[in-house]
Amino acid sequence: MARTGATIRDTDNGFKSLQRELGGRRRRVTVGVHKAEGTKEKEVRGKGKSDRTLAEIAFMHEFGIDVDERSYLRSTMDDNNNFSSEIIRLLTGVIQKKLSLLGALDLLGLEIETKVRDKIRAGIPPALSDVTVARKGSSLPLVDTGQLIRAIKSEVK
Repeated sequence: MARTGATIRDTDNGFKSLQRELGGRRRRVTVGVHKAEGTKEKEVRGKGKSDRTLAEIAFMHEFGIDVDERSYLRSTMDDNNNFSSEIIRLLTGVIQKKLSLLGALDLLGLEIETKVRDKIRAGIPPALSDVTVARKGSSLPLVDTGQLIRAIKSEVK
């Protein structure tokens, strides 16, 4: 085969330094009610503590187990197209060395936390029954004592 004299130029654009920063470890961001908060008993306005932990109650509402489904996590991800534009923006910052990888993941987690809390505060259908509204004094689903909203946290693992 004849040589054509073509040259191949490979530009790294920061990929090798990103690999070094990862150190072969897989990083991920989790958002939700984590173990530290989730093992606490749920507060019930005017009644003290519930038999269930906050994580159990959060799970029941997210997936509609024994209650109406009010997905606050999965629906936030869907509404925001899985945060793909934010991920691209943050990874671009990492490649351009404007952000560390851990810093970018922390920022992504905070953005998702904020969107989840905003979604809960905006109200997630279906509407509460009249009996529930009378009991809790509010028509806003998933908000009673504020414990669930405070427990929504992000972690970089």
